[in-house]
Amino acid sequence: MGCRYFDAHCDTILKVAQTGGTLAHNPYHVSLERLSVYECASQVFAIFNEGNLNKFEILSLVEMIQKQSGDAFVTDYREVGNKKISALISIEGLGNQPGFTVDDIEEYARSGVKMMSLTWNQDNPLCGGIGENKNGLTHMGKLALDHMDKNNTILDVSHCSERGFWDMAEYWKNPIVATHSNARAVCNHPRNLTDEQLKTIFSSGGMVGINLYPFFLNGTNVANVDDVVRHIAHILSLGGENHIGIGADFDGIEVTMTDVTSADKMPILFERLLHDNYKESFIQRLFYGNFDDFFKKYEFFGQKTCIVD
Repeated sequence: MGCRYFDAHCDTILKVAQTGGTLAHNPYHVSLERLSVYECASQVFAIFNEGNLNKFEILSLVEMIQKQSGDAFVTDYREVGNKKISALISIEGLGNQPGFTVDDIEEYARSGVKMMSLTWNQDNPLCGGIGENKNGLTHMGKLALDHMDKNNTILDVSHCSERGFWDMAEYWKNPIVATHSNARAVCNHPRNLTDEQLKTIFSSGGMVGINLYPFFLNGTNVANVDDVVRHIAHILSLGGENHIGIGADFDGIEVTMTDVTSADKMPILFERLLHDNYKESFIQRLFYGNFDDFFKKYEFFGQKTCIVD
């Protein structure tokens, strides 16, 4: 298959750890086998922590990803896309870890984690979550951002509270990424981003990954590529052509779309966009180029140190 594919967020590693199979071969939405249908594929494997994983369990999952992805594992942003398949690691819900200290960030970064989010839907010692949507970035959260900056780690703001988003947008001096969030103007769900948030991400030089969860696409449990195209069109209308990619949330969603049901089915969306007269050059950027460029450039974004008063 001629197209390339970059997905900024899937939860497959927890499925493998809890239910069985391997990253290479499994019955889930994402596997190295499914990704091999593409000319080139890059996948960020998220380690989701709802508060049940301690540091040693997280590091164990990091090691599992490293071992099971083998030669595909990427340790340098500049290596992304230089292989048939590139496997990267993120941590979702950094502050949910029992006993978390900001010094843990350096250990995670050293082990190969390239991206982190401070929270999931609930509040934690670092930041408020969108599920409660009251509190913002805490003093400890600022310290965490400082350590992430020093370790050249990408900040993911999907799931944070609105106040937390604006606090981080003001404090964080590097580009912002929302790996798996859609446009709230198209689907009024709290997990989706307002136009103001989207524009702020674009102006930071960051990225937004389109989420394929039906409830975030149209508010129901039934959706298809038509719903995805509506979000893409709206984000483009705000100036997001070079800041949009895919963050499918595969293996972290309860139901899939009716047509794109796994990572190897994404060409259905590719063909639909071609049918709707989107330029192939843009579709290639959406599917691969924008996130690929962003990760490679990020090697040079870091070391703009934030200082907590």
